[in-house]
Amino acid sequence: MKKIYTSFFIVVSLILGCIHAPFNAMAESFSPVSYYEYYDNGFYAEVTVSIDHANLQKSVISGSKTYNYKNSSNQVLWSYTIYGTFSYNGASATCTYDDDSYDIKDNNWHINSHSHYRSGNTAYGQVTMDKTFLGITIETITRNLTLSCSPDGTLY
Repeated sequence: MKKIYTSFFIVVSLILGCIHAPFNAMAESFSPVSYYEYYDNGFYAEVTVSIDHANLQKSVISGSKTYNYKNSSNQVLWSYTIYGTFSYNGASATCTYDDDSYDIKDNNWHINSHSHYRSGNTAYGQVTMDKTFLGITIETITRNLTLSCSPDGTLY
C-alpha cells in the first residue's frame, strides 16, 4: 500500500511540474520590446518595455518602460523609467504599484521634475529635463510615459 501512495505522489509531482514548466518558460523567454521616436534635431528616443517579474499562477506581472534620449551618435544623454506591478484576471487588469527613476549620462542635462501615479490598469510618469550651457537653461524637454497591462497580462 505504501508503494502505491509513493507512486501516486511521484506521478502527481511530475504532472504538476510539467504544467508549471511552460508558464515559467513563457515568463523567462520574454524579450524586451523597443520602438523609436525621431526628432527634428537629429536626436531620437529608444523606448523599451521589459518584464521584471511574472507570477503567472497568481496572475501578477511587474515591468518597466524606459525612455532613452539619444544624440545622433547613438549616445544616451538621459533616461527615464516608469515601473508598474499589475494584477490581471482575463477580464480586467489593475495597477497595484508604480514608481519611477531617471539616469543622466550627459553633464549638460539636469532633472527639473519628475512624478508618477497609477490609475486603473496604467502606471503614469512624467519627467522634465533641462539642458544648460554656462548655467543657463537652453532647452527643456517634458516627456510623458505610460506602462499599461491588458486583461491577459500583456504589458505595453
